[in-house]
Amino acid sequence: NYGCNVPGQPTGKTKVTVHELIKNGDFKKIFGGLSNNRNQLCLGQDQIIQFVKKYRRWLHKDYATLFLFKVGDEFFVAGVDLRSGGRLRARVFRFSDDRVWNAEYRDRVVVPQLTL
Repeated sequence: NYGCNVPGQPTGKTKVTVHELIKNGDFKKIFGGLSNNRNQLCLGQDQIIQFVKKYRRWLHKDYATLFLFKVGDEFFVAGVDLRSGGRLRARVFRFSDDRVWNAEYRDRVVVPQLTL
């Protein structure tokens, strides 16, 4: 419904890091704690799909694995989890969503590996 399921620019292989939430926070706090440059934390939609296919074991059962992506000038977060029977569930949230994610569930966050 957000108009974000659109073809993006082709992307190459990207090393990623997987983090687990240790403090409650909304998307601004979660991703802002990793970098002040939101663009550096984005993956392409094709990269997110490939990660989910190739590294399914990194997805939480019943809790979200979060991926930041961008369409045009707007940021979105894809939340992917495994449901009963191994079914995938994917949801998309606007980055501006002020929902607080509870660290108790250890949701995961996948971002490109940042170089120092």
